[in-house]
Amino acid sequence: MAMRMRLIFRILAFVVGITLFLISIISFIAISSDLKSEGYGLIIIMYIFFGILPGLGGFFLCKWSIKAEKVKRSKYEELENTIFKVAENRGGCLTPIELAMDTDLTLEEAKALLEKWALNGYVTIKVSEGGALIYDFKGITTETEKQTAKGVSEL
Repeated sequence: MAMRMRLIFRILAFVVGITLFLISIISFIAISSDLKSEGYGLIIIMYIFFGILPGLGGFFLCKWSIKAEKVKRSKYEELENTIFKVAENRGGCLTPIELAMDTDLTLEEAKALLEKWALNGYVTIKVSEGGALIYDFKGITTETEKQTAKGVSEL
């Protein structure tokens, strides 16, 4: 729910930014078309408050809303790669506790992420003799498995 609210907020910020930028352009055109009716001091103030400031505000709102999504995506991708490396270092299988120990994730975050991946079919859940849940990354293979792999036509 919180992610959805952040997405709505970013979209709203982008729309407000575009609106402010358009208001800025319209204000520039309107002020420029009526140059002779007022004094130059008032025209400069109008350019600043109705042209430049809304334009800058709109530009930075749009930039922020786009950049926020890219930063979030790159942090997730970095975390994902870290988890894959941890799984590889542990032979393709790990527990939430091991993941939490080897990353900056809390135990709850590690468990939730691994469960989500299991539901999506990215990992398989196994149960150890002691009852611990082990998450098996099927895509991570050992060098021996790679060397002894058979062709699709051989199966």
